[in-house]
Formats: sequence, C-alpha cells, structure tokens
Amino acid sequence: MKIKKFFGLGVIFASFLLGSCSNETLFARSNAFYINDQAEALLSSTKYLIYHYSSELYEKDSRNEQYKTQKIDGAQIVVATHIGEPSSINTTEIFNNWGIGENDMGLLLMLHFAPNPQDKYSPTYIGMTREIGKKLSGYLSMFRLEEIFINTWENPMFDTVHIKDHDYKLAFFYIAILEEIYTKIYTHVDFDSEALMDSYDRNQYNLYTDLIPQGYRNEVFFDWWVWLLIALGGLSLLGSGGFWMMFVSSGKSFKSGGGGKSGGYKYTR
Repeated sequence: MKIKKFFGLGVIFASFLLGSCSNETLFARSNAFYINDQAEALLSSTKYLIYHYSSELYEKDSRNEQYKTQKIDGAQIVVATHIGEPSSINTTEIFNNWGIGENDMGLLLMLHFAPNPQDKYSPTYIGMTREIGKKLSGYLSMFRLEEIFINTWENPMFDTVHIKDHDYKLAFFYIAILEEIYTKIYTHVDFDSEALMDSYDRNQYNLYTDLIPQGYRNEVFFDWWVWLLIALGGLSLLGSGGFWMMFVSSGKSFKSGGGGKSGGYKYTR
C-alpha cells in the first residue's frame, strides 16, 4: 500500500513539475481580465478605460436578443502587456486558454516592452501583437484593424504631441476599435468616440486604481497529457485510501472569458 501511495504522489508531483515547464510562456489571468498589465507599463486611467468599456461591451451592449440569434453576442477586447520580445510568448495559446470572447468574438492586444535601464518604472514599448477570434475576424479583418492602427497609433499628430506616449496612443487605438465594433457589428450608431477620447485626455493622469480588480487568478494551464498523469496518480492514491485534492480559487470577483478561440489569426509590429 505504501509503495502505491508513494507512486501516486510521485506521479502527481512530476506532472505538476512537467506541466509548469511546458506552460512557462502562459500568463495568469488578471482578476480584471480585460486588462492584464504584467509589464506595469500603463497608467491607471488607461487600465480603467479598458476595464470599464470592455466590461460594458461584453456584459451589456452586445447582449441584445438579435445578436444572440445571429450568434455574434459576447464580444471581448482584452489588452495585455509583457516584458520581452514578441517571439518569447505564444499569444494564440494565451488567447485560447483565457477563452477570449463568446462565440469566438474575441480580440487580444498584446503590447511588448523592453526594460528601460534609465527608469525601471517606464519600460520601452517595442511592438504589439493583434490577434482576432475566429468569428470576429469575419467582421473585423486584420486589414481593417491595421487601417485603424495606422490612423490612430501612427497618426502624424504624434510627431508633435504625446511623443512616445504609448498610453495615449493605446487609448486612441482602443477607442477606435470600440467604435468599429459598436457601429459595424452591433449597429450602435450613437457611439461617440470623440467625446470618449476627450474625456480620457482630460483625465489621463488621474488615479483609478481602486476601481479596477487587482491581482491574478491562482490557476495553472496544463496540456491534456499532464492531466492524464495527474488522474493516474489520483487513482493510485484512491486505491491506497490516501486520495485527496484541493482546489484554490482567488474569489468570485474576477471576470472571465466567454470561451472563445483563435486560430492564430494575428499580426505583430
């Protein structure tokens, strides 16, 4: 019995060890879900803008019965940041594990930063990966998304104002994406992007930290074969009378994805 028990414990321990190695590129989901600033590169006003309006889009404005009938309800826009080159993470894997967007109506904007030797609190922006869910890509193509990017993030006005201000550029880009989704997919013709941008401009340096859920979900993403090993180890412990499992949750306040998938439809620059 003792051999069986030790075997089961050994299998479970090895499974968690192997699983953590094989998933080292995955991010933990933030409790806010829609904003995941692991690089600590964004202002609280930028994070609140994304958290508030992405929540409103998913939980309220895309829930009209006609959208449910067409199976295009549940759009989610998630913005994340990370320190490192784009090639160092797999955004498709992250997208699918987070389940961004109901009905595959999800969009992930992953901003990449490099450490700043002069100021560790101000990392240097180096690029962005845009990844679109399977169904959303039929309404918002990568070509159209790049047009929006050029008209906002790469707008000539940034040659003279808000130079190197990635927060302002991100807000401009994000709000333009919202406008595209609201007016072209959900036919909300009264969406006022100018008023929204003006409001952000006035409040960019205000603090909104208390309005955004903090922290990250305590969860691990494993491949199927890791779960199989864990199950085998659990069965061994069950047979020896020593089976026990503990599931840890970070609370009920966090937001989560709608179960959407990406087929790897993405672009980085």
